[in-house]
Amino acid sequence: MNFHHLSYFKTAYESQNITRAARHLHVSQPAISTAIKELEEELGVQLFVRQNRGLEATEAGNLFYTQACKMLAQFHNAKRLVREAAEKKSVVRLGFTPMAGHVAFPKIYEAISREHEEVELEILEGGSEELLKCLEEDRVEMVIVPEGAAYEEYERQEICRTRLLFAVSRDHPLAKEEKIDIHQLADVPVAIFRKGYMTNQNVAHLFESNKVPMKVIAQVSHFMCMKTLVECRAAGGFLMREICDQDENIKSFEIPGLPEQSVFLVWKKEGYLSWGARQMIRCCRHVPG
Repeated sequence: MNFHHLSYFKTAYESQNITRAARHLHVSQPAISTAIKELEEELGVQLFVRQNRGLEATEAGNLFYTQACKMLAQFHNAKRLVREAAEKKSVVRLGFTPMAGHVAFPKIYEAISREHEEVELEILEGGSEELLKCLEEDRVEMVIVPEGAAYEEYERQEICRTRLLFAVSRDHPLAKEEKIDIHQLADVPVAIFRKGYMTNQNVAHLFESNKVPMKVIAQVSHFMCMKTLVECRAAGGFLMREICDQDENIKSFEIPGLPEQSVFLVWKKEGYLSWGARQMIRCCRHVPG
């Protein structure tokens, strides 16, 4: 069994026709037929039923197709990885949520750009749920996301620790307080992130567990929008500590029940990682939290 056997089988399976498979691969029909026959002899099973109109995969053929796709993908990935390592050049497809990316990405980028100027980045921003879907569909190799149970089935590396704070403008009535708790937010207009952001789950749990109603007046997709709503006194909002500390127009409070949380670099256990992604993980392990 070799690469050509797998490639010819995969194309024949998808085409359901030897003539179309041969045309697609620019080889002769006998070459496709011979490859399938040799595979069937080696495996000891029939992969296709030959019909007048083409090919119909057997149960064994359907099972083998899944494995053949994986083996071909591994072969192509191995070629790509070795080539990137030799050239010391790579494009990393990275996703991050806006807040987690703002807080954690500079730490990684400083480390990797210092050692590997050749690494290029393709960045995708989105909510935690959207990014996990992109990770599963191999549209990104890694994501930077706040702590959450949904990531436990993945490989992950902690980048830093942070905390969600409740932020209001300096002239908000709550700004004169030294400390506040969740019960003081019962009638306070609040901006939250739209559905699909892990931050929402943490905040919603805090309100629900304390039986405090949350007065949501806006849902946003980026923390800059939330900051604008906070600064103009339209609403209060939950922002990461580092973001609050960078804005002198905001006063922020630690809310009991919202503990410190980690920001992780997350990737699939069995997924392909480019040479650049592997270097990013290595650098991440040495980033001070």
